[in-house]
Formats: sequence, structure tokens, C-alpha cells
Amino acid sequence: MSITAIEMLTDAYRTANIIDANDTPSAEQGVTGLRILNQMMGQWDGDGIRLGWTVVTSQDDVLPLDFQDEKAVKYNLSVELAGDSGVDPPPFVTTTANDTYAKISKRHMLAVESSLELLPSPDAAGEGSGSIESGGL
Repeated sequence: MSITAIEMLTDAYRTANIIDANDTPSAEQGVTGLRILNQMMGQWDGDGIRLGWTVVTSQDDVLPLDFQDEKAVKYNLSVELAGDSGVDPPPFVTTTANDTYAKISKRHMLAVESSLELLPSPDAAGEGSGSIESGGL
């Protein structure tokens, strides 16, 4: 299942209680919401959460998201839109945003690989030096 930008924006604005359940975002809200969505996803990418996001330029575009990531994006976008609109999101929205962000970051956090090449080898430690392997001090 895929979701378009306007569908995500509509869901997020409704979830944040910025628009009524049967309303759609105004043209201005659509433009602002799309900008905020791209900024949020860029920030997530900068935080190491790699979802394969590419900047979305049209509200009719299908979002580059996997289905299982949509809830986290929707609730976190709701909090962002609420802040931008000067309203407090409902407490369950903030709680859900925090919970889903923690889960999505755990699932998609960029793994950093380490190399042990620069550590001294046991041979380079020299005679009489302590080593974990020998138990010496």
C-alpha cells in the first residue's frame, strides 16, 4: 500500500486537531506541510535514520516510505505541524510520536562499522607490558 503526500498531510493535520475530521488542508497548509515533512525527513536522515527518503515536491507524489514506517511519520509530522500552527497536539499524539520514533530509529538507524586495524597488536606491545591475553600487569 502506498500513500501520497496529501493523504499523509491530511491524516497528520487531522491527528493534530488542526483541521476537522472531514476537512482537507488548505492550499497554504498543503505547501507548508510538505515543506515541514521534507525538513523532518531530512533531519531524520541526518540523525542516521535511513528510510530512503527523497525530497517530495508535489502533494500528489507517492511518498518513498515502507508501509510499516507510515505511522511513525504521521504522528511525528502531526507534532511538527501542531508546533508550526501554534497548537498543542493531543497527549496521545505526542506519546505515539515518541514511541514510534524510538521504534523506527531502532529499526533503521545507520549501523556504524568500526575497525580494529589501528589498535596495537600484541606483538607491538613489547616485553614486560601487560596484556589481556597473558593477564600480566
